[in-house]
Amino acid sequence: MVLRHAVGVAILSTFASAPAAAQFLEAFEEDRWGVHAWFTPQWRAPDQFRHLVGADEVVGWEGSDYGFGFVRGRATGGEWGLSLVRQRVKADSELCLSAEAGGACADAVESIRGLRLQGFEFHWFAPLATFADDRVQVGVNTSAGAGWYEGSVRRPAVAGGQALEAPDVLRFGGPEGPEGLPVPLFRVEFAMAGVIARGLKVIGSGGYGLHGSRRIGIALSYFPQFGD
Repeated sequence: MVLRHAVGVAILSTFASAPAAAQFLEAFEEDRWGVHAWFTPQWRAPDQFRHLVGADEVVGWEGSDYGFGFVRGRATGGEWGLSLVRQRVKADSELCLSAEAGGACADAVESIRGLRLQGFEFHWFAPLATFADDRVQVGVNTSAGAGWYEGSVRRPAVAGGQALEAPDVLRFGGPEGPEGLPVPLFRVEFAMAGVIARGLKVIGSGGYGLHGSRRIGIALSYFPQFGD
């Protein structure tokens, strides 16, 4: 008797889940490969960034960034992708590696024009609500990656103001950290997207991140409509 009930429940569950499975497979088949590009006019490193590079204080580490790569998803749905990212650091941005008891900085790092961080970033945009036949989406944009600094910095307490290679100073764990390890990157942001042409979506997002939080970033994702 118990076995008969169990078999009946299993059959009903199978039929009940069939529409959901069909919807999932249909949505998966609608996903397309495309291209993705984004730009941030201004980001600013939060104080927590100091832990990544072994600093005591973030005095004013800021800049702009951009990236481009491939994406998988739909203009009217979610997406994920991988991008090459380049973050430019504004000249004269400053970190304090070692602060004195009175608050003065005993060992500062100052950026020189041309300093940048280059690496790769994986992003995922997940809509939480959609409007206008899915052409407008509100959701969350997350990303994670890693990169290496390129260019030069000044460290007056060590080299008397002479230029130093950025990877020797700005690396994971600070100047004494393991050589060659990348600096981690990640973001969690509120995002809004809109389809502005067939297969073309624009995404605006802003929120918390390392190596830099941003008020607003603009991204474009294009999914070619081959064979349509």
